[in-house]
Amino acid sequence: MSTRAHQQGESEDQFESASRKFKNPNRCHAVSFYFYRINKCQTVKFELVSIERRVVDLQAPTSVVLNPPKPVTGVTVRPTAVLATSANRLEVARRAQESVVVEQDVANSARLGIATRALSNFAGTAPLPVNARAAALQQVDEDLVKQGLLDKVGGNVSPAAQTAFGWSREMAMPTPGILVKGCLDECDICEPELKQQIALELVRMDLQNQLLQKQIELLEKSQEYRCCPAGEEEMAPPSP
Repeated sequence: MSTRAHQQGESEDQFESASRKFKNPNRCHAVSFYFYRINKCQTVKFELVSIERRVVDLQAPTSVVLNPPKPVTGVTVRPTAVLATSANRLEVARRAQESVVVEQDVANSARLGIATRALSNFAGTAPLPVNARAAALQQVDEDLVKQGLLDKVGGNVSPAAQTAFGWSREMAMPTPGILVKGCLDECDICEPELKQQIALELVRMDLQNQLLQKQIELLEKSQEYRCCPAGEEEMAPPSP
């Protein structure tokens, strides 16, 4: 028995944004705002550090062999529900256990067959002797020296090989940071009357500042606002 269910729902999308306003307080010159995205600079380097040499002995392998994948038979197991009071419950359980045993035997036979073929290829042979390994490494080092990869036999990577295979690159990655700079334009759009008005306003503000300065000087000379230094007493005005 199979059942199907259909569900229907609704979802709402939400969008958020941020905005800023730039205002130019000038009346004659325009202001240009330049937006710069801040980038993160990083350097990636690749360097040939060393060349490792080793002898791969097929008679004495030291590498790890992965288990073979399970063969595809085109048959899959689908679970089914069996009631505990069903008459064929025990029969179904027995067949399920037998199928598990059969699948395990097939997998073990495949692994055993691979191991048997690998051993049969090298049957009756012995691992390489130490002098043969040393001679093979000696020959490999000499070939690497001829190719310019090693500085000497049994040595390290040659500087020429490090220069040829090494590289360095600088990359810039954008970040969410933004830098804003304002620049005052040199062009002037003021009319002669507006320029004269601005000049008169500046003169007026200058005169107001001078007036305030004079008022402050007069208040300092007045008896009502003058303050005596510490330790001195102010003389009383003479009586008429």
